[in-house]
Formats: sequence, C-alpha cells, structure tokens
Amino acid sequence: MTAGIIYTLPMFIAVVLLVFLAIFTWRRRIVPGALPFFWCLIATAEWSLAIGMLSLSQSTESALFWYKLRFLGISCVPVTMMLFAFQFTGQDNCKASRRWILFFIIPIITQLIIWTNFHFFTSEVIFAHKNNLFIIQNDSTGPWFVIHFVYSFLCILLSIVLIAYTALHSSAIFRRQALALLFGALPPLIISVFVATFWIKTSAHLIPLSFTFMGYVFAWALFRLRFLDLLPMAYSTLVNTMSDGLLVIDPNNHVVALNHAAEQNLGRYSRSIIGQTIQDVFSAWPALMEQLKYPGNGQVEIAINQNEVICYYDVRINSLAGWRGERTGQIMLLRDITALVEAREHLQRQLLEIQDLQKTLRDQAILDPLTDLYNRRCLKESLDHELAQGMREHFPVSLSIIDVDYFKNVNDSLGHIAGDKLLKSLADLLQKNTRASDVLFRYGGDEFLIVFSNTTAEAAYEYLLRIQTLIQEFQIAFNGKIITTTLSCGIATFPNHSVESEGLLIAADQALYLAKSQGRNRVCIYSAPVK
Repeated sequence: MTAGIIYTLPMFIAVVLLVFLAIFTWRRRIVPGALPFFWCLIATAEWSLAIGMLSLSQSTESALFWYKLRFLGISCVPVTMMLFAFQFTGQDNCKASRRWILFFIIPIITQLIIWTNFHFFTSEVIFAHKNNLFIIQNDSTGPWFVIHFVYSFLCILLSIVLIAYTALHSSAIFRRQALALLFGALPPLIISVFVATFWIKTSAHLIPLSFTFMGYVFAWALFRLRFLDLLPMAYSTLVNTMSDGLLVIDPNNHVVALNHAAEQNLGRYSRSIIGQTIQDVFSAWPALMEQLKYPGNGQVEIAINQNEVICYYDVRINSLAGWRGERTGQIMLLRDITALVEAREHLQRQLLEIQDLQKTLRDQAILDPLTDLYNRRCLKESLDHELAQGMREHFPVSLSIIDVDYFKNVNDSLGHIAGDKLLKSLADLLQKNTRASDVLFRYGGDEFLIVFSNTTAEAAYEYLLRIQTLIQEFQIAFNGKIITTTLSCGIATFPNHSVESEGLLIAADQALYLAKSQGRNRVCIYSAPVK
C-alpha cells in the first residue's frame, strides 16, 4: 500500500492544486472566460482523482467503477477548454450562454452509454494487479469511442488554433499568457487521449505526472501573469477603438501602455510616451498635476490650450490592485468633453435668454404697458394673498378705487395722446407717494386701485386726502395747453366691509359712486355692509 501511495502521490497533488485553482477562479467568475475555465479545472481534478483511485482499488469491480467514472472528466475537459478558448480570445460574446449545452450533447451521450451499454463504448478492459496497484493492461475501443475521440480531438484542436492565433497576433504580455496556457494545458490532455486510445503504449502514471505539471504551470500563469484579468483579442480591440484616451501607469508612475485615442489627445506617438513618468507626460496640464499629488481614485475636469484652441477633458484616475490588495498601478481615462462643455454653455446661455423672455412675457402679462403699474389680471391673486395674510395676522386691509374726474373731456378735447400722458403722469405721482407695502394697480380706463396693507379705513382716508392736496398743484403741458384734474376715491376695508376680495371691490366701487354723486373731488368710505 505504501508503494501505491508513493506511486499515486503526484496525482493527488495535482488534484489538490487543481481544486485550489478552481476555488480561486470561482471567486473571480465575473471575469469573461473564468466560468468555463473553472469547470475545466473541476473536470480535470475529477479525471485525476478517478485515475488515482483506480490505482488504489482493492478489487476489479472497484477498478472498473473508477475506470468508468474517469470518463466524466475526460469527456468534459475538451469541451470546457474549447469554451474557455472562445471567451479568452474574444470569439464568444455570450457569457454563460444557453447555447453551451449544445456542446455537451456528445459528453452526455457518452456518459449514458458508459453506464448503460458499456461494451458499445469499450468492448473489453483488462486490469493488471502489480505491487498492490491496479493498472490498465489493455482496453479495446467500441463504436461510440471513435465518435467520442474525434469530437474531443476537434475541441482540443480548435482550442489550440484559437489560442495559438492569439499568441501570434497579440502584444507581448498577452502572448506570454496564451503560451503559458498552451504549455500547461495541452500536454496532459494530448497524452491522456493518446494513452486512452493506445496511440502511445506506455504506463498510465504519465497522466498524473502531466497533471501535476499542468497544476504548477496554471498556478504560475494565474499568480504571476494573471491571465484571467485580460482578454487579449477582445481587450486589444476594445481599448484601441475607444474614443476615450486610456493610459496604464505602473506603481512607479511610469506609463506602460496607452491607446490610439490617448496618442491623439496628447499629440504624441506611444513610443515617445511609454517609459516616461506621468509627471513628464502631463507637465503642461497643471490642473491634472494637482490631482496626481493625491494617490487613489479621482476625477477632474480641465481646460487645455491646444494650438490656440481651448479643449476640455474629463480625466478619471482609478487604482489597480492585485489579488492580495496591493497597489499594482493606475488606469487613467481622458475623455474629450469639449463639445459637451460648449453645448452646456450654449444651453446655459439659452436658458438665461429663456428666463429673460419669461420675465418679459410675465411682465407683459401683469403690467400695464402705458403706466408700468400692475394691471387687473393680477389684482385678484394679489388681493387674495393680502386678505389671507390679514386674516392670519389679524390686521385690516383697505382698498381704494380712484377715478380721474372728467377724463373723458380731456380725451374729447385734446385727444387720446393727451389722455395717455395725463394717466402716465398721475401713475408716476401715485407711485412716488405710495408705501412699499402698498400695491398700486391700473384698474381700467381712467381708474386706479390701491391695496393698503395693515391699514384702517381712516388711515387710507388721510392718505388719499394728502394725494388730493398734491393733485391741486398737479398740472401738465400739452401742445401749449395746461391740463389739470381732480380725483374721486372710494374706500372699503377688510374685515369691516367684507372678508372676500369680490365683496371689497363691490364696496369700494359703491363708495366711489357716492363720491362722484356728491360732486367729485372727494374721498368716501363705504358705510353699509355688503351682503
């Protein structure tokens, strides 16, 4: 038994290494290609374990069981390897695609035949028991084995072609990754196929040794080259067709790679940039240099004068970390946002113009074009607001309608231009003598209206008497003639005369009618409650 363990120990070492790598790969399964590679490792580990257990079997029945079980890994490894090659080389854009199941039709049929009609797969298996080890002395292939072998061989061949093509047409770092994959994965698979089909008459112990070799090579590829971080063909195409500039910076702040867009942004070829420090490359970009003083992720928007033209760039810096969390470098993205900034500034100018236009339209809607006073359109809103505030804070609000006496005579004798001049002059006089808290309106025609905030009827009455005194000295000249006038005023007060704007307007209008009926040029306060 001791000799058997020593003989099979390399095989079990390979199983441990493959399981360890499978766990590591599963943690990074979001990376394209990682999922089929994970299942390839699991299938390879199962294959190695079955061969090891076959060697340590204690009976022919046990050896036959493990002989059959090893074909689960043997039939799945070529398919999973092919799927990995598809994604590794960028030929499959459908990650974990439902179409993958189609590639497993032959392996599934193989398993059904092995466990239900074994002689259709292998007509005869002869085991030899030497040094407490079971070895396969001879096995004869059946009809289905030929189909299984051809299909597996084509999967492996296609994988070789894809990865070899990638190795020949990629940059140095990608070529090393592809070659490491070929160097580690292909020899054990090819040797296993040859041994299983009698193409090489040799001992089965070559298989676990080749798997051990593959485990070490895979470990080196994963931990040293980290090939799962990159998809050579896909990433090369993606990076070089990006409209954004991309620079890769090593831990010592040297530029190690950049794409075509970055060359255009910087106005220099990559051969003159690679190897330089990031400070030397961007010495003419002071805003970016300030951002580079602080390690870690960052974003800055900068303006650069290029050939007397101001260009704007959005620069994003992201840190790169290894699997242990150590800092391995940075990626810098340069996005030319000149058109975006110019469009934004244009939109801002348009917005200001729209705001000015809105203000103009609003003023035109609520202001009287002749007197620049508020018009009747906004009277109700303003009056309702004042009454609501008076109701909350318990103060009176007075309202007065003012009529220009005999205004029609001015229009009839001197014309409408004279009448307009008279109204404009009266509006200016009222505006100059109105408190900031009061609101003056042109009520319509030859009438004005004043809303007095926190003012009793008596206080409004005194104010209007002062206005009438000023009107006695008021006069304007028009075409060599002097125009004078008087005012009649009606007053109503909240809450004495009404608690609603409509009621106050009616009351004030009736008070005005009373002033005009008593000979004009006077002020009257409404005295009867409005129903």
